[in-house]
Amino acid sequence: MVTLLGFIWIAGIQRFLVGQIGMGLLYFFTGGFCWIGTIVDLVNYKEIALEFNRKMAYESYHIAKFSVK
Repeated sequence: MVTLLGFIWIAGIQRFLVGQIGMGLLYFFTGGFCWIGTIVDLVNYKEIALEFNRKMAYESYHIAKFSVK
Protein backbone atom coordinates (compact mmCIF):
# COMPACT_ATOMS: atom_id res chain seq x y z
CA MET A 1 0.00 0.00 0.00
CA VAL A 2 1.83 3.02 -1.31
CA THR A 3 -0.29 5.51 0.63
CA LEU A 4 1.00 4.02 3.87
CA LEU A 5 4.52 4.48 2.54
CA GLY A 6 3.62 8.11 1.86
CA PHE A 7 2.47 8.44 5.45
CA ILE A 8 5.74 7.22 6.98
CA TRP A 9 8.32 8.19 4.35
CA ILE A 10 7.59 10.49 1.38
CA ALA A 11 4.29 12.33 1.49
CA GLY A 12 2.57 12.44 -1.89
CA ILE A 13 4.17 9.38 -3.47
CA GLN A 14 0.72 7.86 -3.98
CA ARG A 15 -0.35 10.90 -6.01
CA PHE A 16 2.74 10.71 -8.24
CA LEU A 17 1.98 7.08 -9.06
CA VAL A 18 -1.56 7.82 -10.24
CA GLY A 19 -0.37 10.69 -12.43
CA GLN A 20 -1.46 13.58 -10.23
CA ILE A 21 1.89 15.37 -10.31
CA GLY A 22 0.57 18.71 -9.02
CA MET A 23 -1.10 17.13 -6.00
CA GLY A 24 2.00 15.01 -5.43
CA LEU A 25 4.20 18.09 -5.30
CA LEU A 26 1.74 19.87 -3.03
CA TYR A 27 1.65 16.89 -0.67
CA PHE A 28 5.45 16.58 -0.80
CA PHE A 29 6.15 20.20 0.09
CA THR A 30 3.44 20.46 2.76
CA GLY A 31 4.01 17.10 4.39
CA GLY A 32 0.76 15.75 2.99
CA PHE A 33 -1.07 18.83 4.29
CA CYS A 34 0.48 18.10 7.69
CA TRP A 35 -0.48 14.42 7.22
CA ILE A 36 -4.21 15.19 7.14
CA GLY A 37 -4.38 14.75 3.36
CA THR A 38 -2.37 11.55 3.58
CA ILE A 39 -4.74 10.17 6.21
CA VAL A 40 -7.69 11.03 3.95
CA ASP A 41 -5.90 9.20 1.11
CA LEU A 42 -5.42 6.19 3.40
CA VAL A 43 -9.18 6.07 3.87
CA ASN A 44 -9.99 6.71 0.19
CA TYR A 45 -7.22 4.72 -1.49
CA LYS A 46 -9.68 2.38 -3.20
CA GLU A 47 -11.49 5.27 -4.88
CA ILE A 48 -8.21 6.81 -6.03
CA ALA A 49 -7.06 3.48 -7.49
CA LEU A 50 -10.44 2.83 -9.13
CA GLU A 51 -10.43 6.26 -10.79
CA PHE A 52 -6.89 5.68 -12.10
CA ASN A 53 -7.75 2.18 -13.36
CA ARG A 54 -10.84 3.45 -15.18
CA LYS A 55 -8.79 6.15 -16.87
CA MET A 56 -6.15 3.65 -17.97
CA ALA A 57 -8.79 1.18 -19.24
CA TYR A 58 -10.51 3.95 -21.23
CA GLU A 59 -7.21 5.03 -22.80
CA SER A 60 -6.25 1.41 -23.57
CA TYR A 61 -9.63 0.80 -25.21
CA HIS A 62 -9.21 3.81 -27.47
CA ILE A 63 -5.65 2.87 -28.39
CA ALA A 64 -6.79 -0.65 -29.28
CA LYS A 65 -9.79 0.70 -31.20
CA PHE A 66 -7.59 2.97 -33.34
CA SER A 67 -5.04 0.24 -34.04
CA VAL A 68 -7.73 -2.09 -35.46
CA LYS A 69 -8.85 0.39 -38.14
